Amino acid sequence: MLAPHNKAVTMKLVRYSVAMFTFPVGAFFFFQHLVFGSDKNYLGHSGIAAVVAANLVIASYVRMAWLEDKDGTDGNAGNKTD
Repeated sequence: MLAPHNKAVTMKLVRYSVAMFTFPVGAFFFFQHLVFGSDKNYLGHSGIAAVVAANLVIASYVRMAWLEDKDGTDGNAGNKTD
């Protein structure tokens, strides 16, 4: 994982791992305090916002992987294994 030819893949994994934690938590607290603060069902609505944020991160990762696969690039261009 730390080999130079795997650096791009590792950085993508780190970025999406951080996003998978920060975006849903950030969305939860943003909606809890600023949007639904006066609503008595604010925890449920904030939880739904966090789930939507997590799904958006997953969808963006899948889209990135799909486009990368279509282009034929996998982050290991030029590395032969034979």
